[in-house]
This record gives sequence, C-alpha cells and structure tokens, in this order.
Amino acid sequence: MPDDLEQLESQQLKQESLDDSASFFSVFSVSSWLRRSDQIAVWFLILISAIGIGAYVGYQVIANQRLIDIDEVPQRKAEFQVDINSADWPEFSNLPGIGDDTARRIVMHREQHGPFRSIEQLKEVRGIGTKKLEQIRKYLKPTDGPFSTDANPSGE
Repeated sequence: MPDDLEQLESQQLKQESLDDSASFFSVFSVSSWLRRSDQIAVWFLILISAIGIGAYVGYQVIANQRLIDIDEVPQRKAEFQVDINSADWPEFSNLPGIGDDTARRIVMHREQHGPFRSIEQLKEVRGIGTKKLEQIRKYLKPTDGPFSTDANPSGE
C-alpha cells in the first residue's frame, strides 16, 4: 500500500509539472492569442516587407553601381580661431603642435596672471616659443583691449 501511495503522489507531481509547463509555453505560443487567419496576415505582411526591402536595396546597388569614393571629394581645411582669453584647454589642444599639457599650462597661466594682453604674451607659457607661436598664430583671435598690439601690428 505504501508503494501505491508513492506512485499516486509521483503521478500527481508529474501531472502538475506538465500542467505548469503547458501554461508556461502557452503564454509564448502565438496560436493562443492570434487566430489562424491573423497569423497568416502577419506572415504575409512580413513577407511583403522583406521583399520590398530587398527590392529597394537591389535598386540602390544597381542604380549607383559603385560606392561613394571619398578620395574624389575635395578636402576642405577647417578654419577656426581661438580666443586666448576665454578658451578652455580642449580648444587649445586642437591647435597644431599644442598638446594637452601645454594647453593646460596656457589656461593655468591665464588664471594665475590674468588675461593675455597680446598674443606675444603666450611666449611666457612654458612650451611655447617663437616657432610654435608662429605656427599657431593664424588660429588665434587677436586680443581686444587697450593693451593689445595684435589687432594692428603695423601701428597705423
């Protein structure tokens, strides 16, 4: 009799687990929440969409016959100017020959000694000499103010 009881309990457990798994998979089953005709309509729309996308891509490939050739595009030089009295170090680091450390030194010098009166005053910053200043001069905005000698270097 104890064997019968154990068998009965194991059968009940198996049946419960089957019921649980059936309810679990029925949530993910498309057929449980879409009618057969709706399923066919969805698959038809997916098929039509896939064909449309394939036709569009095929047309683009055939019509263009080649990829965009970047080498044929004329290069344009970026022209910008940096205001030495308001720029932060990332802006200075974009200048040719000026790295992150020198850019930070420029900002630190400006914070410690006040605004630059002229572009020439940049030579006071460690790492900027005459050659480097001439290299970046065209990227620097002339300073405005009563002490500026950069706005009109000829003195006129």
